[in-house]
Amino acid sequence: MNKYHITKKNYISRVLTTVVCSIIIPFIYVAVIASLEEEQGLNLQNTYTFVGFILSGVIPLILGLVFGWILMRRRVFYDDGNSFVVESGLINKKQRKIPYENINMIAVKRSLLDRIIGISTIEIETDTTASPHPEGKLALEKDYALALKEYLENKKNNKDLVLPNPEEFDSIEIKEENVIYAASGKELFLFGILRPGYLATIVVATMFITSSMQVAYYFEDNEFTFIQAILLTIAAIVVILALITFLFGLATYMTFYQYKLKLKDDFIEYEYGLFSKKYFKFKKDRINALYLRQSIGLRLFDKYSLESSIIGIGEFNQQDQNDNSNYESKYILPIANYDKTLEVLKILDAERLITDTFVGPTRLRKTNFIFLPLILPTIALPFIAIMFLIAKSTYLIIVLNLIIGYIILVDALDKRMNNHGYDITKDLIIRTGSYTIVRSLIRRNKIQNTAYTQHPFHQLMKIGNISFHYRKLLGTKKLYGYTKEEFVEIKKIV
Repeated sequence: MNKYHITKKNYISRVLTTVVCSIIIPFIYVAVIASLEEEQGLNLQNTYTFVGFILSGVIPLILGLVFGWILMRRRVFYDDGNSFVVESGLINKKQRKIPYENINMIAVKRSLLDRIIGISTIEIETDTTASPHPEGKLALEKDYALALKEYLENKKNNKDLVLPNPEEFDSIEIKEENVIYAASGKELFLFGILRPGYLATIVVATMFITSSMQVAYYFEDNEFTFIQAILLTIAAIVVILALITFLFGLATYMTFYQYKLKLKDDFIEYEYGLFSKKYFKFKKDRINALYLRQSIGLRLFDKYSLESSIIGIGEFNQQDQNDNSNYESKYILPIANYDKTLEVLKILDAERLITDTFVGPTRLRKTNFIFLPLILPTIALPFIAIMFLIAKSTYLIIVLNLIIGYIILVDALDKRMNNHGYDITKDLIIRTGSYTIVRSLIRRNKIQNTAYTQHPFHQLMKIGNISFHYRKLLGTKKLYGYTKEEFVEIKKIV
């Protein structure tokens, strides 16, 4: 049984981390000593202080370099016949056996530093654990990572395959085939501007600039006339909005640079990234849910954005169980037209996701979706507006911004009410959103349980919320404002 080590080049990143820490720690030491000796002041000419300063950097450097090398050399991998085994640990030895038949997703990632030193990180997922961390994670030579990926993909179907030796292996030629979607640079930049969040940022920035400029005009002694102040405000808005637009577009372009989606047999592959290159491959049946999004901008250009829920991709560090914007891409299609979106949905057996047929709540809709959420804003708005007008009668722009914000809120609640509903013809489809419409498709066999909850107001109104928990890290989707009888009917079908 041959055991192989991860690449020695990985030690370079450990060295850089250790060096940075050994530089920072002495300055922390100096700051602590200075705070303890406030009256006498810091004196680096003092022998003990100087020696402590040097040792606070040298000791972490030596320990980091030594233990970093040992830990790196203790991380090995090998084939035991039925499983791919990864061993690691200095004192407590950890051994992870990954059965070949359970491997469902293989990801190859390359950060900017990885690309400079010529390595790749390969991550192996089986979807048999609830942990967001991959079962196997190895830093390898760039070319060998592709050879190992090829081996892991084919081993379950060919038991005679031999684990390639990192020192002697056949290079894998990357073939550009089976590409069903590739995003151009222009489309990615446009996606940055059209995706959810851009319009909200623009509105908030505009309100903030106009309000701030008015406060500054009336509090600061300046030589500007009122007309000049207005022109200055407009110029500031134009510059800030242009900067926001550029940054949104550029960030999206760099994140999803050269995005490609491939389909081969039952596997889906996609890759992207400029500074940090990522590659994912997984079975279609690993998709627990699909999310079809259309912001105002995407609807304006008749575009769609398709995301997926796959444990192991984008589930780490999730803050909100209803938030799907995680640190890694889960985009099947970042931005695509109707025909391309429908083509991909058919491949995924989810073409109904693009339809607008849904069953919305009927009982006391406006009370539940509009009137109740507006109680506090409606009470607060007049008081806040009067306070500003009393303080300075010329704060009309700030009051106007408050009124505009209130109107936007009312309109958003109305759209949220009209867009809310479900379709359960085949799989469960939930439609939500106000300015950004989200259609979520959850496979019936992925739904783990359903629940019906009622708040005090809901009990009086004889309605409640229906929760669907499905196979995703904290995966939950809700339907609001349905009766108990409707919940019973939905639960029977699900």
